[in-house]
Amino acid sequence: MAQVILFNVTNGLIIGAFYVLMALGLSLILNLSNVINFAHGNFLALGGYLAFTLSPVLGYWGALLISPLLTALIGVVVERLMIRRIYNRDPVYSLLLTFGLAFVLQDGARYIWGPNSLPMGLPAVLAQPITSTLFFITWYRVFVTVIGLFAFQRHSRVGLRPFAPAPSIWKR
Repeated sequence: MAQVILFNVTNGLIIGAFYVLMALGLSLILNLSNVINFAHGNFLALGGYLAFTLSPVLGYWGALLISPLLTALIGVVVERLMIRRIYNRDPVYSLLLTFGLAFVLQDGARYIWGPNSLPMGLPAVLAQPITSTLFFITWYRVFVTVIGLFAFQRHSRVGLRPFAPAPSIWKR
């Protein structure tokens, strides 16, 4: 019984950490550019599809390094061609543009990769559980949660920015 409770608590924490990573990205975009980005989740999916496509050629670790860079490159192109034009306008324009962009990215992914989910294999090192009693805590989950959430937030320039003290308007 205790193992079932621990299993559910661990799954909840790990899924929560994934949601926190996505929300931090969305919050960062909104705070830095004042753009309401409805296509944010589609860019995350695009990165996953690119990793799936690149993994047979580059392997898991190569796809893990290259697919975020390609996704960022696509994001830069989209920002330069579309989003940059609406920075000084009403936020409704960014909402409508990124909402439409989300549909375009969804249909493009559906056209290229199909409507069904695609399996992405893990290396044997990451698929193994940490211990035999805690079989549901794999090295992959620890890797994504710890490296993705805590290391990014504590050691990257972007991650440290929200934790910097905000200048006070009351000080003279």
